[in-house]
Amino acid sequence: MTVDGSNRTYVATNLGIQSFDPTGRLNGVFTSPPGRVTELTFEENRLYARADGKVFIRIMLAEGKKK
Repeated sequence: MTVDGSNRTYVATNLGIQSFDPTGRLNGVFTSPPGRVTELTFEENRLYARADGKVFIRIMLAEGKKK
């Protein structure tokens, strides 16, 4: 699970990577990479997902939280 700079939450589930707005409403579902996603994180505008020992990257319009 990870959060972007607009406080949207991204959660890896059996349906895919689900995105929720800050109030908890579902925004959408991204297709998951093959295998079980065990980690999600943002770096700038890239969403990283680790599945079965491989890292997959999706370019996003959203950006991760500033640290």
